[in-house]
Amino acid sequence: MAMRQIISFLALTTMMCAASAQTATPPRTEKTDLPFRLVSAEVQRFERAVPSRKGDYREALVLKIDAAVADYEALPPAKAAFLYVGGHELRPIDFQWGKERVIVTFHDPQWRELRGGEPMVLTTNHGEPQRNPEKYREAQRFDREMIRN
Repeated sequence: MAMRQIISFLALTTMMCAASAQTATPPRTEKTDLPFRLVSAEVQRFERAVPSRKGDYREALVLKIDAAVADYEALPPAKAAFLYVGGHELRPIDFQWGKERVIVTFHDPQWRELRGGEPMVLTTNHGEPQRNPEKYREAQRFDREMIRN
């Protein structure tokens, strides 16, 4: 009986030490928002329909942004950075990697809904610009004048 109590005591002590070690370590903060520069915005029509999660499309606003490779490499590997233009969540379509900069391409098939003035945010915190727009009031803004046809 005494041996059981000793083993139980040791197991309990080990669990308490592990739990206190976990709470003593501050949580790691990951970078979620990336600075970027809009390189181009152009409406393109596609010969074949392009498949997407929201259905196929034949026309889209193709946005190309420029960001630092170091910023992209600092992201969690399992999370892609999405571009938010107002309420539009855009997933990356293509990457052109350079030594220090990366050009990322996004398609927005619902681009006609954009009125101008929408915040543009590149983030891995999916949905955050839609849930917490106040956080992004200083973000760069979309301007319909940027679009080349």
